[in-house]
Amino acid sequence: MDPIEIREIPPEQAGLVNALVTREFPYQGNHRYFDDFPVWGSDRVVRLGAFSGSTLLSHAGYRLARMKTPAGTVPVALIGAVATDGAHRGKGLSTRLLNEVLARIDRSDAEWTLLWGSEHDFYARFGFRPEGRQCRALIADLSISPKDLSAPAQGLTDAILQDLMRQESGIELTPADAGWLSAHQTVAWYSLKSPFAWIAYQKGLDMPNIVHEAGGDPEGIRKLLFQIYRMNPSAEILGTSRKLQTLGFPSAALFEENLCLARPRKSGMIWNPGFWVSGLSAC
Repeated sequence: MDPIEIREIPPEQAGLVNALVTREFPYQGNHRYFDDFPVWGSDRVVRLGAFSGSTLLSHAGYRLARMKTPAGTVPVALIGAVATDGAHRGKGLSTRLLNEVLARIDRSDAEWTLLWGSEHDFYARFGFRPEGRQCRALIADLSISPKDLSAPAQGLTDAILQDLMRQESGIELTPADAGWLSAHQTVAWYSLKSPFAWIAYQKGLDMPNIVHEAGGDPEGIRKLLFQIYRMNPSAEILGTSRKLQTLGFPSAALFEENLCLARPRKSGMIWNPGFWVSGLSAC
């Protein structure tokens, strides 16, 4: 076997990451990892791979960004697409990659590094801990019965993209992010023109039957949620406690959970309750 080499994966070779992660996660049929997370095929991230010759055995990527908060923006890093070929697990490849990723992030100005994963014990070895709060609720718990049941428009529009970039909280999005945002294959976008409102529903394996983004006029959002409820009475919505209660969800209907795993730049740093990452930006 060739020696293991750690190197960056350029955009033209991003398909190697797509193939590896699709193979190692429970995707079926023609469904691929980049359908749910196209950002990892874009030039907005850094992809690091452990190679044996030309064969990709393990991958971990990161993205530098800024998080909007009531007090201003905070530099952060987001880690994602961590996967190792099943035949090569237990050899420390993910550990080597994460050490390299974190060393690079530590040379940036990122104050917090965020990731999403179920292997809490593994990530705790690198200084990650559960942080933040997010809420989910059954759309059925929202008391709505709008008179106007006209069918909403479907698909991502320029107006939705512009509103995403104006959101007051979450990862800061700019026109440079439009490419990967538009490349999502498993997000269903719905919108109304008057009053302007929109929602994003589902995200492949990651967020099935969940409304994870919403913007525009609150009454318009409620109308769109009612349409989702009619399609799927068990559908849920994800968001901050403040946003869901603003839409009319009673506090008793909200189920709280951790937002992410987070690693502070320096020990002793305290997570700000205003920090938020939406489902679309989560890696």
